[in-house]
Amino acid sequence: LVTFSEIAINIGITLGYFTTWLFSSMADRDLSWRLMLSVGAVLPLIMIFLSLKVMPESPRYLMSNGQNRMALAVLQQLCQTEDEANLVYLDIEKDIKDNQNKGRNVYRNLLCDASPGIRRMVIVVIVVAVSQQLSGIDAVMGYMVFTLKDQGIESPQQLFGIQLSVGVVKTAVLVLMVNALDRKYGRRKLLFISALGCAVSHVIISLGTLDSHGGALATIGFYLYVMAFSLGLGPVTWVFCSE
Repeated sequence: LVTFSEIAINIGITLGYFTTWLFSSMADRDLSWRLMLSVGAVLPLIMIFLSLKVMPESPRYLMSNGQNRMALAVLQQLCQTEDEANLVYLDIEKDIKDNQNKGRNVYRNLLCDASPGIRRMVIVVIVVAVSQQLSGIDAVMGYMVFTLKDQGIESPQQLFGIQLSVGVVKTAVLVLMVNALDRKYGRRKLLFISALGCAVSHVIISLGTLDSHGGALATIGFYLYVMAFSLGLGPVTWVFCSE
């Protein structure tokens, strides 16, 4: 489920690249960028509407605010049997009472009162999450078009077409890796392979930018980077956080 959230984010980003590429051929530049921006508001508005009108409130939220009957009704919709709904209801009720007895400062409880094993897990999660951001994903994706333009690729459609194809590759690799996280390779191995791949890709991109006509090498570096990132740093980080 956590990886599907990451996939959904990447699908949204790739759709943004698609609309950018679609409107990049327009002669009227003042209109084209406005269309790129406005089209990106359509899906979020639909999702907000569905969230407000279709998605039920969280049972835990309802129980925390004294709406126990409504929480049980939601659980009966979500669970397969009434017995399962009652068991989940009692489990949530017990967890809420336990948290109230322990106090509201959950961060203090986690860092000061938790066992050494729990603290080590928290430290690992923080280090991995920070490493994911420091791997340069936002810089690579955000400045890709400018980097390629500096390497002699001038056509807007070609620039945004490369950006779109990189987004498609990134999402496709992520989809393929869903089962591999648990069943085939494991998180630790994928994380190391991904980090090494990202480092090598940065070197290739850097070498491509040394030459004013190194667009092909830089483009290869971008493809390799997003593939390496989607192998581990992308999905594994959020799985670590949730666990």
